[in-house]
Amino acid sequence: MIEAFITNAGKYAEGELREDWLRFPTTKEDVQALLSRIGVDGTRHQEYFITDYKTDIDGLGLGEHENIDELNYFATLLSEMDDFSLDTFQAAVAHGDYTESVKDLINLAQNHDCYDYHPGVGDDDELGRYLVDDLEMEKLSGAAAIYFDYEAYGRDYRLNTGGIFTPICFVSSNRNVDFIEHYSGREDVPDEHRVFAYPPPPGRELNVDNAKITQSTPIADNYYVKQLLEVMQSNNMPGAKDLQTAVNQVTAMENHLATMVSELGAMRRELAEAQRMNHPIQTALSKAVVTLQAQALDIRDKLSGLKQNIVVGCKNALAAFQEKGLSALRNIADFLKIRPALESLQKGIDKGIRHDERAIQQIEKVSAEFHEAGRHIKNIGRTMTGKEPIQEAKSSGKLAKALSAHFRADRACLNAMNICVGKAIGAVERLEKTEHRPPIKDTIDRLNKEIAQAGREAPTRQRPVPEHTGR
Repeated sequence: MIEAFITNAGKYAEGELREDWLRFPTTKEDVQALLSRIGVDGTRHQEYFITDYKTDIDGLGLGEHENIDELNYFATLLSEMDDFSLDTFQAAVAHGDYTESVKDLINLAQNHDCYDYHPGVGDDDELGRYLVDDLEMEKLSGAAAIYFDYEAYGRDYRLNTGGIFTPICFVSSNRNVDFIEHYSGREDVPDEHRVFAYPPPPGRELNVDNAKITQSTPIADNYYVKQLLEVMQSNNMPGAKDLQTAVNQVTAMENHLATMVSELGAMRRELAEAQRMNHPIQTALSKAVVTLQAQALDIRDKLSGLKQNIVVGCKNALAAFQEKGLSALRNIADFLKIRPALESLQKGIDKGIRHDERAIQQIEKVSAEFHEAGRHIKNIGRTMTGKEPIQEAKSSGKLAKALSAHFRADRACLNAMNICVGKAIGAVERLEKTEHRPPIKDTIDRLNKEIAQAGREAPTRQRPVPEHTGR
């Protein structure tokens, strides 16, 4: 929903750049991990500032010195909105009231019902027709409608309500609902949304069991994962190859997700161009892009949770190895328990693929209807001038093709991720079926004991072979 690029102020003053992204809503552990990465330790370096933001909502006007707790509270409020409420909030931001600070935005997020949001209305004439024909604010007979000045009616309504047109809607204040200031400043941030904390002092590790693994940390580079794989491979443990396969597939999924996020950025730029041109496809795809972004964030969260499970499982396996030796690693699947996370991720990916396919069909349908309508309009003029009518409409335009290409590329990324998930699930299934075979060293020790026991029991001159009874 919101990402902030946070910079170590002290290091910056010294001529060194130490900075990284933090995604909101967040947790105390994620904040500590971020501050640790950029060197804000709470002792020598205590200050930070924000140099950039990524957000779905235009015009927020967030500054360099925003408070992390306030940003987290604000982002949480946004994350709890449904699509219509989020669109209304975006329109309210464009209206310009209560946008001077994060405090204002938090109050606006809790008062977005104080604004009327009319999607797809782009000028006074459209506004007048929407108010009269759709909302029936005026009763017109069939003859009166011919002479009615919709544009003037829409203009008067806009001026009287203080409304404005945005690229996607008309928005105005709802005078029947009072704006209530629920939030008065940083001291009012609820405790559950207070997440700022400096990293633990040197010598104390972050609690890996509770801390989320950031998306920027490759799973293959994690200390516990590398150590466990080294132990298993050096001792020819069953399952080492399958564990390595699962880790490799998660790494591949991370790479596909990065490509997917890049495609999302390109989609939003194309959609902004469609809105600027008032192309009919923009209305159809505005929510499709928003939905796709939400699904991408869901996949990212599921992938992050999967990584967390792998790291914690590897850490617990190493602890068991240190306590009990190789015998503790006879079945790694007992420690990982990642199959449910993989299956959940697979469902999210399947949902994204279906959404892409619907969006592609929608683009093709809207584009075909748009060009067919254009063909009819042109043929009216050609008929009046005695020219032959055009028989076939144009194929999809450049903008429609570009948007369709982005959705197809996104679908390709999701299909590739689905293949990776399938391979990872296959590796986990093999790990689960791995027999609890003892390590080679245990087998050798057992055989040596059996040989020694057989030697002790072999017949000697002092211990002849016992006679068999019944002969």
